[in-house]
Order: sequence, then structure tokens, then C-alpha cells
Amino acid sequence: MDGRYGFIDTTGEMVIEPQFEGVEYGFRYGRCVITLNDLQGLIDLDGKVIVEPKYSSIAFPCRDYIMVMEGEDRYGVIDQDGNVVLDMQNRVVGNVDENGYIIFLIEKHDDECVKFEKITDTSGQVEYSVRYQDVIFLSNYYAPPYISADTNDDISVGVFDLTTGQFVTEDIYTNLWFEGEASEYTFARKETRVGVLDSASGKPILEIKYQWVKYSPDGQFSAFTDEQSCIVFDYSGKFVFETEKGNLLIEYLDQFNCWLYSNDRDHQYGLINTQGEIVFSSEFEFSWLHDKAPSAKEYTPFMLLDYRPGGATPYVTEAENCYSFIGNDYSLVKRGPYTELIGYAGQSGILIGIDEAQHSEVLDVRGTLLFSSDKPIEFVTGNAEYFVYRQAID
Repeated sequence: MDGRYGFIDTTGEMVIEPQFEGVEYGFRYGRCVITLNDLQGLIDLDGKVIVEPKYSSIAFPCRDYIMVMEGEDRYGVIDQDGNVVLDMQNRVVGNVDENGYIIFLIEKHDDECVKFEKITDTSGQVEYSVRYQDVIFLSNYYAPPYISADTNDDISVGVFDLTTGQFVTEDIYTNLWFEGEASEYTFARKETRVGVLDSASGKPILEIKYQWVKYSPDGQFSAFTDEQSCIVFDYSGKFVFETEKGNLLIEYLDQFNCWLYSNDRDHQYGLINTQGEIVFSSEFEFSWLHDKAPSAKEYTPFMLLDYRPGGATPYVTEAENCYSFIGNDYSLVKRGPYTELIGYAGQSGILIGIDEAQHSEVLDVRGTLLFSSDKPIEFVTGNAEYFVYRQAID
């Protein structure tokens, strides 16, 4: 109001009167970044200023600690109450972990990790003490509490647990990366071979002997063998099924609860469910379609519309501007003809088909018609419960 920002609650009641020159991103962890004269500070949920606008940038890597920046080359860390955790310095702060680790970005692929401790004296005064005794070079600092780390300058890395401050494994791997909601699975590479470790114990789940391993959030790993087949295991490493030779599992598609497979011999693609049954096969070749459909001349007979990061991947076929979708029973649902088909990434799962008369049909990724409009729709966002669209008004 009048060029100032405030906040309402979910009922529409005013809870913080408009008074701030600018706000960034809204509230996160009970704090909101405000701006004044291109500088940033913090307010709490009552609108009280916790940190006066004095930083050039503020970021929230975790719940309790906040990364701050002065100018273009000085970095530090504060807590939610504005107490200084790490004094401003020229080293780039790459991340701060909830368990008490600050990770400095030293070079593009090498990072230095230090530990800090919170100290509260008898008067309630909060101070932080930073310890530099454990210097570790990291190849991944975006997967707390586990990171791939190295104790020296060689290229081998191991799993380091930020919670305990100890290595879970020896630093003997060429590369490590993490999967699972809590990074509980470590994908480990030795030279050209890949396996899976339990992140908490370091014990192997899948031997490091496969050409590659894919992760499924629905309880499975897919391992590509030297025999040109894929073996699917559950999270404990128990065998589930093996594909025929030449049927390679490329990716797990959440929306269909199936693996996307390709057959290099026949150049066919399709879907295999978690029991190993082929539920959708096609003589067509898949292609990727991003955000907005290319022209008809750029289409291959079978189009794959990539819908990320929402986790679902709809399939689309095209022939003379007629489109088909894979329905709930894996049969094709015919729609169109559309001169243009637009897909939107994110959580909405919404597609828009526009015909020659510029009429729009809004569909879900299974091809179900949600509603139609006599004007082209330009934008869609939202989630499973709602979506927002924009269209021109005469």
C-alpha cells in the first residue's frame, strides 16, 4: 500500500502493517528478508526488525543459521536473532549445516569445512566459537547430514557425517553422491564401476560392480550390468526382477510408478512397472519436449514431454497436430488437433492445447480435459489442489 509492503494471514487479516520498502521471498523459518536502499535485513513474524538492513545479501541455508554478505566479496554467518556466528571475511561461505558446520567455497570443486560451537554464558549472552582443527575438502555440500569429503589433496573421497563429525567410510572412492529423502543412500563410484552404500553405516547395499545405478523413490534401484540388462533391487539390496537383454531402464517416472525403458535393438521405448511387467510399449521413438512445443516440423512420431521438477513425466504423441496421452490404464487417450501444445514444469501437471482458432483446452498429463476457453491461455502454475492461469482481456 502506497509503495510499502506488509503481510496478511491466511484469513485475510492484516498482521503486519505495510511499512517496508521491499521484502524478499516472504517468511522462511520465522524470518523475512526486508530491503532498504538496496540493503537487506530481517524481521520476525510480528514485524519486529531483528537485523537492520545492512547486508548486500541474505540467504537461509538451514533453520537456525543465516548466510550474509557485505559488498561483493565479504561473507559471514549470523543466527536467527542476529548474533554473529562467523565474522565477515573474504572467504566465500558455500553452505551452513544445522549440525554446526560452515563450508567455505575455496575453489570450484574443493571446499574447506570448519566446526562452530554455540556458547551461552550465565547472563544468557550468546557467543559462537569456531574451530579449525578439522579441515576437509568436499566434493558435495548440498546433501546434509552426509557429504563426500577428502582428508587431503588426492581425488579419492569418503562419506563424512556432519552430525557426528566423523567419516563413515574410508576416503577410497572416485566419486560419491546421495539419494533418498534424508540422503540415506550413497551412490559410490570406483573408477568406472558404481554401487550403493548405506550412508549411516557405510556398509554396501549393492556391490560396486555395475556400469550405472538409477534410484527410484518408490523403493527400488536399477543396476545396468555388463550383460546389457538391468537388475532391479529393493532398498535392502534384495533382487526384484531383471530385464531382457537390451531393455535398459533409463529413468523412474513417478507419475506412472514405472521405469522408462528403451530397447537398443529395436529402438523402442516403453514402461515397465515395479514388478517387471511391460505395461506400455510402442513402436515409436521417444523425444524430449520442454516447456513449449516446437513446430510440427521438429516433431518425431512419439514425443515425451519432460515435466520437472514436479516428479511426473507425461507422454505425448503427435501426428498431424493430433495428440495422444497415456491414460490411467496405460491405453492411449486421443486429443486434439492442436496447432500448439504447451507444458509447464513444477507441481501443476497442467498442459494447454491451442487449436487453429486460438481456442484453449486445459488438460492434465493423462489427457483429461479440465476446462476449455475461447481465448489462448498464456500461463499456468499451481499444484494438485489449484492452479492459476493468465489470458488476455479485450
